Amino acid sequence: MTAILGLVTPTSGEIRLDGLPWSSVPERERRARREQVQLVPQDTLSSFDPEPGRSGRFTFGGPLDLPRSPQGRPVIVQAGRSPAGIVFAGRYAEVVFTVQQTFEEAKSFRDALRAAARDAGRPPEDIRVLPGLWPFVGSTGTEARRLYDELEELVLPAQVAHQIANFTGLDLSGYDYDEILPELPARGFQGQQGRYESLRRLIGSGQNTLRKLRKQFGTSRGHQVVIGTPEQIADSIIDWYDRGAVDGFSIQPPILPHGLELFVDQVVPELQRRKVFHTDYAPGAPTSRDQLRASRPIPVPVAADFASGRPGSVDNVGSS
Repeated sequence: MTAILGLVTPTSGEIRLDGLPWSSVPERERRARREQVQLVPQDTLSSFDPEPGRSGRFTFGGPLDLPRSPQGRPVIVQAGRSPAGIVFAGRYAEVVFTVQQTFEEAKSFRDALRAAARDAGRPPEDIRVLPGLWPFVGSTGTEARRLYDELEELVLPAQVAHQIANFTGLDLSGYDYDEILPELPARGFQGQQGRYESLRRLIGSGQNTLRKLRKQFGTSRGHQVVIGTPEQIADSIIDWYDRGAVDGFSIQPPILPHGLELFVDQVVPELQRRKVFHTDYAPGAPTSRDQLRASRPIPVPVAADFASGRPGSVDNVGSS
């Protein structure tokens, strides 16, 4: 699991635990305190202090030579579908990127995130779930399908094998294009859980050769693929949104810049016509946090207060 904070470290120095550089801390201790160390940079982004910071047993070099952000801190974006990732996102994330190929998977994931937010004492609507979407846009369905087929033909078997190896740890370099692949175990993988789980289900359902996986995974890298006219793509987007599977999408055009231009020029106006996408930015909402209608964090005290346990220390950041 990974939390991404537009800026994640002070401008000088390294995070230390009990005076030791983080890279020198034993692996077991690093794993146990991974969540805390990800939260230390939030403190530096929420206030300005000319002195090196301290957060409990953590110290980190300073100063951060930036004023406090007008939005309190940058919006926290997380990506991770493991049980631990869902719990972490429920406590701290404001936007979650994810890989979801079916409506049922997406709805279940969003429900789990919202339950985790409630368990953490947060309003569940504070988390926006944005799965990836690969749109193939055509003036007709046939034209869109032809674009998809042409792009798919450019994906080579070795590329598919390399992608799958990255997401599963399997070395598939010796497999023929139509050779049956081994099933993936349900537990024990330590990498990207979302794509691993997508591949595990695909292989288990019979999409178990490199040739078959090219259609389901090689082009889109596991994200949902929508092929059709602007109206058909808008239908799919609105359907998932209206039925509570997503709060939006992370659009990943298959070809740049052409695919992005097609989406912006043809799909976005259709979404605007149906009044599900804005035609302008909201007045008086100058930051990304304002546009997301995300709650503003409680101001964090300066570094001298971090070790005191008062609100704003790492034990409390994100609980608002």
